[in-house]
Amino acid sequence: FTDLYPGVSYTLTVEMTSCEKKKVISKVITTAARIYNLEVYIQEVFLPAYENTSSPEFQSMSAKFKSEIEKNLPAQFQAYIKSNAMRVVINAIRQGSVIVDSEIVTDLDIPSNTSSIQKSFLKALHKSTLEVDLNQTHIGEANACLQGTDSCSANATCSTEGASYTCACLEGFTDLSPAVPGRDCYATKPTEDVDSGWRTAVIVLGVILGCVLLIIIIIALFITERYRIKRHSTYEIQQRAEKFVPPGVIGNFYYKGM
Repeated sequence: FTDLYPGVSYTLTVEMTSCEKKKVISKVITTAARIYNLEVYIQEVFLPAYENTSSPEFQSMSAKFKSEIEKNLPAQFQAYIKSNAMRVVINAIRQGSVIVDSEIVTDLDIPSNTSSIQKSFLKALHKSTLEVDLNQTHIGEANACLQGTDSCSANATCSTEGASYTCACLEGFTDLSPAVPGRDCYATKPTEDVDSGWRTAVIVLGVILGCVLLIIIIIALFITERYRIKRHSTYEIQQRAEKFVPPGVIGNFYYKGM
């Protein structure tokens, strides 16, 4: 994927077709980013229409605010903005006189830190035509974990790392997307339960095999005993038959004595 903005949620849809059956899977993916809170106090008259983010007044003020900042940033930062690696997002405009709640969102790959961000943006605000009260203006690292704006799974921990954060699946959950840790965490049975289940299955199988082997031995003994009894009975019948054969009779033939 190219031309994606940092810190933006995109819906990824995958359509699979097999055996004339269609399956559509959709997933929301948030691009990684560093986020800095930017709260700017501007000394001018507040307009009630600023509270409506869809109003022309809000749109006009937002465009002016971003334009004044961007044109006074260092050339390198301007290049980041043009390449979508950095952007300024206006979340709200509040009264007092005018307070602009915004965020500076950057790619993880750009070589900037909190100090360089603060210095560059404060200098840009100072050089702008906006009547900014720098004493009340604040630029700091956003805590996505605390604010609940992170993209971690409900079954994962969120750990703040500067202006960004990391996610990690909780114990007992499997990470199905290790390339972006802590986003897809699904419950798995504890190893102990799995081992216990295998042990139980082995024991049951052993008992069954033992019973089968015992039955085979009993059947073998029974057949052997019957065969022995049959042979013994046959031998006795032959012995008795020989006792009743008259002298001089061999089979069906007779002979006369000399």
